[in-house]
Amino acid sequence: GWSNKEIADRLGVGVRTGEADRGTATTGVFEHVDTERAWNLDGAVRFWRCFGTAEYFRMTDERKNPTAAPKVHSAGWHGQFGIMAVPEHLEIAVRYAIITPDQDVQDSRVTERRLVATYFLSGNAVKLLVDGGRITYERDFDGLPSIAKRNMPSLGTRLRGATVYQDDQYRLQAQLVF
Repeated sequence: GWSNKEIADRLGVGVRTGEADRGTATTGVFEHVDTERAWNLDGAVRFWRCFGTAEYFRMTDERKNPTAAPKVHSAGWHGQFGIMAVPEHLEIAVRYAIITPDQDVQDSRVTERRLVATYFLSGNAVKLLVDGGRITYERDFDGLPSIAKRNMPSLGTRLRGATVYQDDQYRLQAQLVF
């Protein structure tokens, strides 16, 4: 449960290296795929009915198969602050994040602004999550190499030319842990 007297905090560090997931780096390449190195720092704090989380990451992709190409260096961060509006049942939060998929391509950042609500029916075992917000893609996002856009939302033909594109997204999720 929640306590007005306790401060709970956490700090984490992550490091990974090796080949990118097969089939995700270059279409059709499954052997000797591109090498990926990344690290991140993250933290969380909770006091009273308030909480905050933050993370910073950096990643380098070495493109070598099917042909060698310059490395792609990416970075990003997120911050989230929330409050348990109804103790043990309703949590409301705001989230802000920036990702630079390729630091060598100017004006290609992705920015995320979201409002998040979580309703706990039975602790973390049964909950409903809803969030909504705006994702902004800077004008040169479309010109990024495909490896820099990997695992990013597909925009199809909506992003054309040198324009800023904004996408409003809303999600509803249910979680059941047993």
